[in-house]
Amino acid sequence: MNGLSLPLRSPMPFGKAFAALFAATLISLPCAPQELSPAQPAMLGELDTGSNMRVTLKLLSGKRTYVTLIPVEGDADLFVLLSPDETPETAKFKSVSPALETERLMLPMQRQDCDATVVVQAATRTRFVLFATWVGCELRIVPTKRTVIKIDAYEIVASGDTLLVAVTVKNATSAWYEFSLTGEGELMSKVNLPRSFVLGPNGERYLGWVTVSPSSKLTITAGRTKSANAFLIADIVSRAVIGTALSPDIAITIDDLLDDLEPLMPVAEALYSGDWKRAGTMLISIVRKNPKVLIALHTLLTRSGIRIPKDLLNTRIGLGFGSISAIITALGAIKAPQKEQAVLYAHPESEVR
Repeated sequence: MNGLSLPLRSPMPFGKAFAALFAATLISLPCAPQELSPAQPAMLGELDTGSNMRVTLKLLSGKRTYVTLIPVEGDADLFVLLSPDETPETAKFKSVSPALETERLMLPMQRQDCDATVVVQAATRTRFVLFATWVGCELRIVPTKRTVIKIDAYEIVASGDTLLVAVTVKNATSAWYEFSLTGEGELMSKVNLPRSFVLGPNGERYLGWVTVSPSSKLTITAGRTKSANAFLIADIVSRAVIGTALSPDIAITIDDLLDDLEPLMPVAEALYSGDWKRAGTMLISIVRKNPKVLIALHTLLTRSGIRIPKDLLNTRIGLGFGSISAIITALGAIKAPQKEQAVLYAHPESEVR
């Protein structure tokens, strides 16, 4: 049976992002669909080894188009031909993943309505779901010029004015920052994100998949908070004492230590102002006068994987910021911005072009 729609005979291990689409597809299907269009965006198909199926794809003015093929069994490759002269061998848009992997293509925004041809080519006997989505927006991150927050965002799939995006947040500075995440809108209410985390110099955190739209946004705020300042000081102390830096991607909790580390906050401010010598002097004085500070600092280092006896830590802190690594780190924090913010959302294509 080549190129015919048919009922599915086995369950499909698909994620939540596609569950609604598949449910609608299974309820009602045309007998022999000839095209993918907004009126008929999905179909089921079966092909024998070596055979292929061609379906007309409607491309819409001002829209990007996703074409997705999800195999139920077997191996099929996906091609989109934009002109009659193209063949699967010469196609610019092709996806040839291994068996049972999803094939997906994204076609750029069109200036006018036109037709393309979707080709499904069976490497083995295969059954599959083929569908298209038309996208009227694109990902925007504002402001575009940022000092602290670097964001890598990869669009996974999209439909209408909704984008599913894989997001990684990076600290682009040599200082330490606490990153806070705030979701706005109904779609963001279902996204499981950490409230905050701390990143050191060039550290990064993968946030996973985030769903955004014009009304559902993700706001990322980087700030020099008490937690960030505590890690900055601990990092410099660790470099000075044993020559080892804290991991910039560290994921530990220090909320219970912040009260005892509070006296060290002026040390961080001295570092940010560029006076690392005064910061070293202040650190020595504060640790000597307040044993709780030393205990809290030692606990922070221990949780961070830095093992050093507390008495030895106290002795070596008395030597100041002597190591080159510690001085470089201290200098790197000079004039780091107090706070920075970035917003991710989906912006209408018609307003972008």
